[in-house]
Amino acid sequence: MFQRSLAFFQSLCREMMGVGAVVVVSIVVWEMPAFGDTLDLVLDGQADSRDVAGKAIGDATGDRYGEEGSWEGTVSMFGAAELGITEFLGARAGVDWFVAERFSLGLQLDLAHAWVGGGASTVTIGLSPMVRWHFLHGESWTVFAELGSGLAWNGSPIPANGTRFVFTPQAAIGATFEIAKQTRLRVALGWFHMSNARTSNSNPGLDGVSLVAGLGFSF
Repeated sequence: MFQRSLAFFQSLCREMMGVGAVVVVSIVVWEMPAFGDTLDLVLDGQADSRDVAGKAIGDATGDRYGEEGSWEGTVSMFGAAELGITEFLGARAGVDWFVAERFSLGLQLDLAHAWVGGGASTVTIGLSPMVRWHFLHGESWTVFAELGSGLAWNGSPIPANGTRFVFTPQAAIGATFEIAKQTRLRVALGWFHMSNARTSNSNPGLDGVSLVAGLGFSF
């Protein structure tokens, strides 16, 4: 009797151990993710990383100075002179559209007081289309060259024996420096000319140098 009971107990233990092993294996298999699920998780993580990086790059490039399609407004003070003959002191406002990366087309308005021949003074108002190329650039600065030509009206003839309406070709080289978000200090040294381009019998010309300092605001 005892032997039969012992044999029955051993058989029951073996069956319980078998069921326990099956349960353990089933739990392990159920908890382990399938290879396909693991691959999906990895790929999803990489896609999220690319999205974050792309957004960061997009945010950075959105603020890049001189980006194609962006605009800049400028306000400046300037002094210009053909020393000993005519001197100018005035204010300048302009707007530029970047038609390509760091290359802009703009319009410039000048309002200045002029001293002609070291004595008499008058007012001059000028409007000039401008082309500007920022040919060197760093993280927070650029170096540019600009070229333009427009018209100006003078309260009295400039030069002294010239006419009131004159043409104003000009060129300059300058630099910009970032001083705040979307705000830059701008300085330039240039050459300018005034004459009536032989639209009158008398066509004296004026050639001088200019110094400009102001601020640019990107938008």
